[in-house]
Amino acid sequence: MNGSEWRPSRRERASRLLGLLAVLMLVASLAPSVAPVAADTAPTLTSLTPNTVAADAEGLTLIISGDGIGASSMLQWRGVDYPIDWIVDVDGDGGSLGSAIPASALAIDGTFETVLVTVSTGGAASNPLPVTIFGPGVGAAESAVAGAGGTVTASTGRLTATYTRAAGGYGTLTAVDYAFPTDPLLPPNPISPVAFVDLQLLDGVAGDTLVGTFLPPNPILPPNPVLPPNPVLPPSPIRLAYWTGTTWAPVSGSGAVAPTFSFDWATSSASSATVTFDMTSTPQITALGGTVIAFVSAFAFEGFSAPADSDINVAKAGRAVPLGWRILDLGGNPILNLSSSSVDVSSVRIVCESLSGEAEPLDAYAPGSSGLQNLGDGYYQWNWATEKSWAGTCRLVRFDFGDRNPDGSPIYRTAAFQFTR
Repeated sequence: MNGSEWRPSRRERASRLLGLLAVLMLVASLAPSVAPVAADTAPTLTSLTPNTVAADAEGLTLIISGDGIGASSMLQWRGVDYPIDWIVDVDGDGGSLGSAIPASALAIDGTFETVLVTVSTGGAASNPLPVTIFGPGVGAAESAVAGAGGTVTASTGRLTATYTRAAGGYGTLTAVDYAFPTDPLLPPNPISPVAFVDLQLLDGVAGDTLVGTFLPPNPILPPNPVLPPNPVLPPSPIRLAYWTGTTWAPVSGSGAVAPTFSFDWATSSASSATVTFDMTSTPQITALGGTVIAFVSAFAFEGFSAPADSDINVAKAGRAVPLGWRILDLGGNPILNLSSSSVDVSSVRIVCESLSGEAEPLDAYAPGSSGLQNLGDGYYQWNWATEKSWAGTCRLVRFDFGDRNPDGSPIYRTAAFQFTR
């Protein structure tokens, strides 16, 4: 080399360059990349996580997977564009994106709200996916979106709803369980509620169908076993009522069919009931814009009426005492066909000193004892025969309409009496 500086030959330089290029190609093959996406190509979204978030959360990071997601894509949340924080392209035809939603964008007015999330690339928007924001009164929530001809299901502990979209566009289904006792944001209680759910269908149209399966809490416990109003549990002890915006009304399925819950007296448990919502149901499928539905006892008891309506009824021993009451259904409509076989009357002696409240003498008596009398419009009367030997004692008359505690013991409607000569 004659003391001169050594230089690699042209062949050696070419070999080293090829080796470096091979390393760079290997590194590039291991690193995530973003496939180029045409500016007018609408992404197709396949999944979104999470799909529920509390309204008081400190923020939300959405992870959405699909095809056609590019570096220039934007996420739309309540009409606001949010940038993509990161993208992973797995198969060269889309990928998963992450986008941060601030806490200020999670505020809701009410108990819950379902937000439709889309991703756009150059103005071409994707199909929507739902996220439900829920407040403190919600126990569980799930939502789903159906396009033309599609069927989706949203399910919670108390409600499973399956929605089929007939027309074009999208319908958004949300099922919600409310905490019980009721949240203050819910409408006034119906008669003897045992649970509340909410069924919402946004942008539903005539021709769509929605099948809801409603499961009441078990065992079924009347909220107040002594004082009215109290549920009277017939063979189908649970009905469904919905809030119209001003009052409670009965739920009926397609063709005005009332939902039926079977009941096991041994366990005080009711089975689920299925309701098909369409344009012949109540409410109609297009009116489910956020509908609170209550599980309520099928009948309510009002009584006892005058003359035996005091805290302590003072009566003459040996006379027949008229005991009256009224039975209503969940809509406040009178029950006209109460069977005498469903009413059992008994009495027990009690210590007079245990009674409290105002004592009032009866101002009317019945001409004699009798069984159940149907007075019409939901009013009934039972003429209770008393004994002369009860003078100077106190007794509790007990009406058993068939409803039971979980241990099988009767739930009585009672009235207290003090007997004189």
